[in-house]
Amino acid sequence: MNKNIKILPYKLGSESATMLAAYFECLKIKPDGLYRFKPEHSIINWGFNGELSKDINIPSGAILNPINSVRKVSNKLIAFEVITRAGVPSVEYSNDILVARAWIRDGFRVYCRTLLNSSEGKGIVIAEQESELVQCQLYTKYSKNTGEFRVHVCGKRFFIQEKRRMSQETMSENNINPDLRSKLIRNHDSGWAFCSDNLNLPEGITDDLKSVALRAIRSFSLHFGACDILYNRFYESFVLLEVNSAPGLTYGGNTHRFYCEGISELLKIPFNEDHFNSLIDS
Repeated sequence: MNKNIKILPYKLGSESATMLAAYFECLKIKPDGLYRFKPEHSIINWGFNGELSKDINIPSGAILNPINSVRKVSNKLIAFEVITRAGVPSVEYSNDILVARAWIRDGFRVYCRTLLNSSEGKGIVIAEQESELVQCQLYTKYSKNTGEFRVHVCGKRFFIQEKRRMSQETMSENNINPDLRSKLIRNHDSGWAFCSDNLNLPEGITDDLKSVALRAIRSFSLHFGACDILYNRFYESFVLLEVNSAPGLTYGGNTHRFYCEGISELLKIPFNEDHFNSLIDS
């Protein structure tokens, strides 16, 4: 058991946080529990944006991904405001329904985001007619694209994935029955997933993807995160959709390895190849 590394997860049952805890052989912190910080501790914040018990005081220099930074990332309206100020290209957004109406009159689809702190498409109302608009705090304009990529950033490391439609076999195995919305909201429940193999990366865009992602991560003062980016090959343009401070991992897979290696590097400890492989074999 590593007593000096702790993981602060967005929820104790998080599978991805549990994967990291297995590799680092460390405990997860319960935000209202009995944990007390010690100077030798290093904290990995895996998506936690809530409030800690008044008795848990973690210095900002002891935590990877400061809680306040994760709060900004987690609130979609605040996140767009942060990346806009930083000059990072993003989808067009507004909190004004009149702007949303103008987008629809111009022939664009609008995503009404009724929940600011959500994931996997929860709280999204799609409007293609003005009558379908609902009152909410955030509207985003559909951005035409020819591909979506997830760029994982951890310190100076990068790992790129491409969003693809699952095979019929995979959807059947996971009891996924996509409906008409599945092409409009592309998440796991609608039959889409980020893949690491045989990427369809147009020539010359890798550095641009990395640049957009790194600028986004730095704009929030994060140490690591996953940036979802839309690409339009006709205009050779990139727009950021969101930054995820606790991305999903595949046990023993490329993303699991990436964050174990990257976080080890940030903590200035060697990556243990044999230990990681033993997790897969166990």
